[in-house]
Amino acid sequence: KICSHTHTHTQPLHNLHYSTYRTSDLHMSSYYSENHHCEFLHPPEDQDLVCPICHDVLTNPHTTTCCKKLFCLHCLLRSNAQHPHCPLCRQTGFTVQPSENHSTAIQSMPAYCTMRGSGCNWTGPLRDLTRTHLQAQDGGCMFVPALCPDGCGQQMPRGELRAHREGRCPLRPFPCPHCQEVGTHQHITLPHLATCTMFPLTCPNGCGTMPRCQLEHHMAGCPLALIRCSFPGCTEVMHRRDEPVHNKENTQRHLDLLASAVRRVTRDLQEQEKNNHQTKLHQQQMELVHTRLTRLEQRMNDQVGPPIDFTVTDYQRHCCHGNWWCSPAFRTHFRGYSMYLAVQVKPVSRQMAGNVGRNIAMELRVNEDDLNEHLMWPQWCTVTVQMLNQLGERDHFTQTMRGEIKRPMEVPSSCCWAVECFIACSELGYDPHRHTQYLKEDCLKIRVGEVRLQDTNFMYDA
Repeated sequence: KICSHTHTHTQPLHNLHYSTYRTSDLHMSSYYSENHHCEFLHPPEDQDLVCPICHDVLTNPHTTTCCKKLFCLHCLLRSNAQHPHCPLCRQTGFTVQPSENHSTAIQSMPAYCTMRGSGCNWTGPLRDLTRTHLQAQDGGCMFVPALCPDGCGQQMPRGELRAHREGRCPLRPFPCPHCQEVGTHQHITLPHLATCTMFPLTCPNGCGTMPRCQLEHHMAGCPLALIRCSFPGCTEVMHRRDEPVHNKENTQRHLDLLASAVRRVTRDLQEQEKNNHQTKLHQQQMELVHTRLTRLEQRMNDQVGPPIDFTVTDYQRHCCHGNWWCSPAFRTHFRGYSMYLAVQVKPVSRQMAGNVGRNIAMELRVNEDDLNEHLMWPQWCTVTVQMLNQLGERDHFTQTMRGEIKRPMEVPSSCCWAVECFIACSELGYDPHRHTQYLKEDCLKIRVGEVRLQDTNFMYDA
C-alpha cells in the first residue's frame, strides 16, 4: 500500500476523522487500496514499514508519541473508534504525527503497475507510477480505463482509444465523401446522405449516374426518356433521342394530320360564328326586355300609392279661368290601377261676388298604362278624399267616393266618377268656431286616403 500525502504536524488522535483521510489526505491510498491492488516487486527489508494492524506496507505512515511505533493512519483511526487507546502499549491520550522519512522510503520501493492484471508489464518506483505512468496520456499506461473524448459515452482501455475514435465512435469527426461537409459519423452516414446534393443517383431510364443536384435537369432532357410525338394528332411513343428520325420518316403523315386539323378548326369556327350570331340576337332581345322592365319599374316607383297628399296652388287663378288642376299619377296599390285626381273651381256668373255660390268639383280618372292588360276590368273601388285643415291635424273635410273603374280604351272618357260639389268655396276660409282653414296662402291641400277594391283576388302576371 502507498501514500502520496502526509501531515506535517502533531495532533491528538481523537481530533482526526477516518472519513476525512479516506477521501482527501489518503486519496492515493484510497485509489490503489480500494480500487486496484498495488503490488511491490520485493517485500520491504525494513519491518518498520509494515503496519502492525493490517500487516501490509504502510499507507500514510504515522508514529505514536507513546511507543514510537508506525501505523497506517486509517488503521489507527479505525482501531481508536473501537478502543480509545494505543493498539500496542494500551496507553490513552496519545498523539500521532506523520513520518516523512518512511513515506519517502515507501515511495522509492519498486512496484508493479496497478493494471498488471489487465496486461501492463511496467515496473518502477512507486512515485513514478503515480506521477507519470498512470497519468500521462502519451507514453503512459495503455490499460487505464478512459472515456471517449468525442462524447459517445463509451469507456475502454487507453490503448484502444485511438482505434475507437478512428473507426468505431459514432460521434467522431467525419467528412462527407461526396460534398466534403464535415460532421459526426452518425450524422453524415444517416440523415446527411439522404439530402446530400452531390450524392450519386442513377437515372431511372438507365443512362448513367450523376449528382443529386443534376438529376432534375437531366430528366428534362434525358435521351432515353419515353415521350409522345409532339406533333398534334400523332400518338407514337419513342425515346427522346429517336424523335428526329421519327419526324423525318413520318413527314407525309404529319402533313395529313395537319390538314385534317385545319379542316376541323375551320368547321368549328363556322359553328362558333353561327352560335355567336344567335347569342347576339338573344342578347339584343334580353336588352330590350331589360329596358322595358326598367322603364316599367321606374314608372311604378314614381307612382306612389295612397295615402298621398297633393297641393293645389294659384287658387285665385283657377277661380278666374275655371281650368282643371291634375295631380301626379298614383296607384291604388303596388302594381295596381294608375289614377290621378282632377280638381276644378266651378265659375259663377259675374253678378255674384266673392265665393258665394262657388264650389270645388273633383274627378277621379284612370291612366292608360302598361300594366292595364294584367289587371281585372271593370273593378269597383271606394276612395276616401280629404280637404286638409291647414291649422292642425283635426277637422279635415272628408268625402268617400265610390265608383266603377273601367279601362280607358274601352270608354270614351277616362273619368271613373265625379263629384260636382265636393265642398262649397264659402267653407274654405277661416272658421274661428271650428278652428278650421282649408284655403291658406292661395293653396289647397288634398289627401287621397284609403283605397278599397271590391275584388282583391286577382293575379298580377307580369
